[in-house]
Amino acid sequence: MADDGGPFYPRGSLSDRNPPASSPGISMLDWFAGQAMVGIAGDFGTRLQSDSKSAANMAYCFAEAMVAEKRRREQTGDEPKSDYGGR
Repeated sequence: MADDGGPFYPRGSLSDRNPPASSPGISMLDWFAGQAMVGIAGDFGTRLQSDSKSAANMAYCFAEAMVAEKRRREQTGDEPKSDYGGR
């Protein structure tokens, strides 16, 4: 199983002052996938309905790459780059 990145909204966050102990919150992987899906849906528009499984798979592929890059930076101490390919 892929690293889920840990909780995005961990227990005790400001959004939920008294969460149950069994509710760790949404994982970072799921959060990133949801954010990627917004972009995918915006790009594909109505064509997305016919291939929603592929779009969901693509969203999780992006999310897994984001979690892996986050972990790599945590381990190496790399800072985000200020120049993303000159754009």
